[in-house]
Amino acid sequence: RKPFNVCGLIILFIIPFLTVFLMASIGSFFLPKIYRSTALVLIEEKQLLTPLVKEMAVSPSLQQRLGVLKEQILSFSRLEEIAQEAKLTNNIKGGRQLELLLHSLRERIKVEAIAPTLIQISFEDQSPVIAKTVVECITKTFVEESLSSQEEEATSAIDFIKKQVDLYKQELEKAESSLKVFKEKNLLDLPGSA
Repeated sequence: RKPFNVCGLIILFIIPFLTVFLMASIGSFFLPKIYRSTALVLIEEKQLLTPLVKEMAVSPSLQQRLGVLKEQILSFSRLEEIAQEAKLTNNIKGGRQLELLLHSLRERIKVEAIAPTLIQISFEDQSPVIAKTVVECITKTFVEESLSSQEEEATSAIDFIKKQVDLYKQELEKAESSLKVFKEKNLLDLPGSA
């Protein structure tokens, strides 16, 4: 039998491990730094519709609203507004460069629901200032779109209630008219009229 060779073990395992570790550590200094900016948005669903109206009118769920708002925010026109607000279009010369910038933005922007009423908006960039600015623009846009959606929902609820009030008012007027005609026809037949 051969004796256990410690030097062979060092050469076979420890030196290659240390070499890979040192190369990875040194290489990490040359990789570009990526900064991630994140914002959390709490969505409070206010119940504008009473239980009576709720059965008759359909209110979109949080997931449906998130999907719609996400598509609106990630549309090219909205991304162009965000890019201009974040001053990313200052050095863009042609339409092709702008299109590439917008595709890049769309890929790096993440909008996801992390809880039933909590939405996370994040963006990664090599510049921490740009990452922060883009997330601020997206968050502002998201809040504006959400408020607009809630305002539309409230307006449609009010319109629905007004239509219901008018309908019931007409029915009440018709019932009062019928009662008046009935009383006039049957005035002598009513108890207590002598």
